[in-house]
Amino acid sequence: MEHILKICANLDADNISTVVKNKNELQRYAPVPDEALLSVQGRVEDPFFKIVSGIMSKIETDMLSSEGTDAIDPKVLKPPSERGTQSYEHWVVNLGKQSVVVLTDNKIGRMFVTCTDHLRKYNDSLFVNKDARTKDALQYLNKYFDNLENKRQGFDKLDEDLFRLFKENKPELEKVVADPQYKNPVLEKLGDLILKAYKDKPDSRCIILTTTRASCYALKSWMEETPEFAGLNPGVLIGGGGSGDNPGRSRAKSGKTVLVAGKETGIVKREQLNMMRENMMYKAIQEIRRMSERSFANKISEFQASDQVERRGREEAKTAVINKRRKEAPKEAVKFNCKRCKTFACLSTDLRIFKESHYLLIDDTFQERIKISQHRKPKQIDEMYKHKKVHCKKCMQDWGIIATIQDVDYHILKVESFVLVMPDGKQRLCRKWEDITFNVEHCSKEDLQKKINVEESSSQN
Repeated sequence: MEHILKICANLDADNISTVVKNKNELQRYAPVPDEALLSVQGRVEDPFFKIVSGIMSKIETDMLSSEGTDAIDPKVLKPPSERGTQSYEHWVVNLGKQSVVVLTDNKIGRMFVTCTDHLRKYNDSLFVNKDARTKDALQYLNKYFDNLENKRQGFDKLDEDLFRLFKENKPELEKVVADPQYKNPVLEKLGDLILKAYKDKPDSRCIILTTTRASCYALKSWMEETPEFAGLNPGVLIGGGGSGDNPGRSRAKSGKTVLVAGKETGIVKREQLNMMRENMMYKAIQEIRRMSERSFANKISEFQASDQVERRGREEAKTAVINKRRKEAPKEAVKFNCKRCKTFACLSTDLRIFKESHYLLIDDTFQERIKISQHRKPKQIDEMYKHKKVHCKKCMQDWGIIATIQDVDYHILKVESFVLVMPDGKQRLCRKWEDITFNVEHCSKEDLQKKINVEESSSQN
């Protein structure tokens, strides 16, 4: 009840209106879909999970038993008990970030970055295997290792070992894919529901919600390759959401919302709990409607006053942080080193902000430290044409792109691809450019003209 009143306060609402007398009419114009929860027994045996889990276990053991890891928090070094889960994803991402910042030995640091990257991809494949076909999970891994093979010139011994580890296990994984006994029962149930829906009502529209981007594309491939779905023309829409939004996505008359999940996941039980909470919310709304206008108004005023104090405090704290960053911003240059191999890339003083959000480089020597490849999806954004990828010359880590602006090529960097070495020697990672703690000049006409002059001089030579 208090939560709903806080929402009303944030919306500056002076009452809650719900349909009481004309519920039947509301149902005609805004029908609520029927909801069903289907708990399906998953695979009795899952050799794909077993093989991939074994690969992950070996990588974990080799990585965590290496010397020189004392600087990493022991709690961070301990992996979750279950693989193929969100908790494992969070663990491996956190471990990768911390290792980049605290490990001073470049060789060990590169090992952690490489191993955590592989572990994350294997974990993703377990998600796909759970949501779609084993075939799709293997294709996901094949795509990842095919992409790595294109960067093989930057491999070290560990890269070769991990590449070989997958290749050695691939024949066994292919046997699992070819064996029909390892089909996904959850996927088969989903297929039955889709076919029944189109049989009962040929002009039906179907939206399938899944947990990950990789699973989304896997389900699309499954539908395209299943003869029974011929003519359905599935597409992909990537975005946020959750099970709580599901009923709102279907407003067609006689619409249905069905949650299909494996028993072992516990998802159906969690959704049942969500439905109980939803009923509690409706009861709370009715209780609020029975409040007097004065009581409701007093509660709203009380929450708004409290929120204003909290918001003012947050704004002041944010302003204080920004001012502190500006005051403490290093006057000396910050070094950008490759996150993977720690090779020097550039200095912060050679960066310029273009169009408020793009960070381009005006360092002419940068060309000597990179490898360039064609962008798989070149595109035009305003006056920028993004058409090439920039990689670390030593390890082939993705550093950013090359974009053409006013007929001149500029290197535009991804800050998450680098470890930033501050003037005091401390290292840090930034996921977004807005997280940096140093000042970067805006790109001036003089900077652009200087770059144009360099390009013209190079072409004449």
